[in-house]
Amino acid sequence: MTMFTEDQARAIVAKVVAMSKADDCTATLSGSITGNARFALNNLTTSGIVENTSLEVESAFGKRLGTATVNAFDDAALERTVRRAEELARLAPENPEYLPVGKQTYVVTQTFSPPTAAITPDYRAKVAADSIAACKAANLTAAGYLEDAPTAMARRASSAPPCSTIPAPRARPTATARAGWRATCRTRPASMRPPMCT
Repeated sequence: MTMFTEDQARAIVAKVVAMSKADDCTATLSGSITGNARFALNNLTTSGIVENTSLEVESAFGKRLGTATVNAFDDAALERTVRRAEELARLAPENPEYLPVGKQTYVVTQTFSPPTAAITPDYRAKVAADSIAACKAANLTAAGYLEDAPTAMARRASSAPPCSTIPAPRARPTATARAGWRATCRTRPASMRPPMCT
């Protein structure tokens, strides 16, 4: 499942809030595509990509809250999720600390890095190979892990009045991209080295 565009995300959270019969409803759509590569004993051992998109609906009746989550986005699935959150809210005890979202002012952030978001399995394999080569050249054994993930989130709350600083009232998508890399080079006695590392 791929992440939604900004327009698609805005449409989904707006539709969910419009379906609600609760005093307050907050819809949060989150998505990520996480890639990784792991290497050990001077060899690439695993590589993978995990794509995840989910919608969380929080409904409130007074100070009673219910939350339901779904990863299907057709109208019937959205409706079931809204009703489930409302059902759970009616059953829940009051939460004395609950406050509706209210008016928000959002600052546009520059947390999305297109080059980081564009990291491919080939790039992760090259980073692993370069790390392994540097360790092998020094008669060391390499192990490491590389992970990258572009993420996105859109949230809309029924209790938040329209805010003029937001292009679409009461909805603000955000996107980030991050990458992390860890590697270790270790000495190993020749008797402990597996045949593939000699």
